[in-house]
Amino acid sequence: MLRYVGLSIFLMLSVMMLGCGLSMNKTMPEHQFLKSYQLSETYKVSVGESIVQLKNLHTFPAYTPTFEYKAPTPYSSTFGQWGSVCLIAMAETTNNYVDRSNMYNAAYDAAQMITELTLIPGQIWLAEFTVLEDNSLVITNRVWSQFYGINITKDGKAIGWITLNDNRRQKSGTWINTTLFIRKDVVLDEFMAELVYSGLSNGTVRILYREFANNMARPAFFQELTYNLGESKSIAFRGINLEIVEATNSYLKFKIIDDGGVYWMPKE
Repeated sequence: MLRYVGLSIFLMLSVMMLGCGLSMNKTMPEHQFLKSYQLSETYKVSVGESIVQLKNLHTFPAYTPTFEYKAPTPYSSTFGQWGSVCLIAMAETTNNYVDRSNMYNAAYDAAQMITELTLIPGQIWLAEFTVLEDNSLVITNRVWSQFYGINITKDGKAIGWITLNDNRRQKSGTWINTTLFIRKDVVLDEFMAELVYSGLSNGTVRILYREFANNMARPAFFQELTYNLGESKSIAFRGINLEIVEATNSYLKFKIIDDGGVYWMPKE
């Protein structure tokens, strides 16, 4: 059974310093354009739900811890903050504390350089670099340290840690195949437009168009749209052509036949 090893396994354990710095590329923001639909598919939405939702956003790759953890207080002030460089890890063993006596010398030099590590779910660690040798990532939290990053695989498993001034990696042979971080990208900027179903009254479908920039509504661009189904079961707005399959005052069934490439939406 997987258990915590005394709540910590030190990154310094079985330290292996590479002879030269790693080759690392700086991560760049990523662009995404998202649509909530596929053409010609049938959808059903309730009143107040989005018929169409379009998002143009720029994100930065990031991770967040899967658990809450605070580095233990050092047993002896002689070794300063050696306890600060440990991360929680899972191992198949007993609940007994690891014998730390052999870790002191290995941890001492680097440990006194690092402030105490605290991990909290929701905390953001930016994937600032990619290690070219193995395609792993270096995640950083500059509040924790300006000089060190944690080296992880893309699925969030810890490998060791990186000194950012010389790109050197210190690895531990004790890591087990456990996900310590999960992907949670940071949104740098976002523009969203959507059509919301407002119901049916006397054969007329009511739809609300609205826009948001970085989660802030843009009321000046809101529009109340009405379409008489007695005249046509097809409705259009800014090149988006919908075929109404069924409409009631509580839900709408529809297909999007064409969207004109949503030419009016920013896509960069």
